[in-house]
Amino acid sequence: MLFGIYEQEGYGTDPLFTGLAILPYGVGLFVGPLVTAPLARLRPWLLTIGMVIQVAGYAAVAAVIAAGADGWPVVLTVLIAGFGQGIAYPRLFNTALGDVAPHQAGVAAGVLTSALQIGAAVSVVVIGSLFFAVLGNDVGRDAYGHAFGIAQAATSTALLIAMLLTIPRSSASRSRQQLV
Repeated sequence: MLFGIYEQEGYGTDPLFTGLAILPYGVGLFVGPLVTAPLARLRPWLLTIGMVIQVAGYAAVAAVIAAGADGWPVVLTVLIAGFGQGIAYPRLFNTALGDVAPHQAGVAAGVLTSALQIGAAVSVVVIGSLFFAVLGNDVGRDAYGHAFGIAQAATSTALLIAMLLTIPRSSASRSRQQLV
């Protein structure tokens, strides 16, 4: 959402160009699962790997926009962020629903989808509020780029924390926890 606001209000692009600027994210979302499908041996790590790529992409988007860059640096970083999410998102569902009994799978998937939607709505409110608080009454590309960079850095930090929670624990660690 904020990328669209930055593009249209800060950078002055029209809605069509804004949509085209966001397109690499969708391409990354599409390609990510396709590239990782044959990597079965990495399956326990794919959620973490995807989130590492996504966090790096989001942080890079924040850096290039805050620095005033445009063109290929923005396109590439947006693509990387989408690619990372494309790797992580399917694994998130597999991880969250992997141990659910088959007769409870529909309910569990509904709860997970609802939680993701609520989390997205809360994120828009929190990160959007941060963006507009930093922006204040300022106008122009630099002001919007600065506000976007700060908001995107906050998003990257939150994703980094979430990514740390996805690191698979060793089987010895899991065995000890099961004994306790």
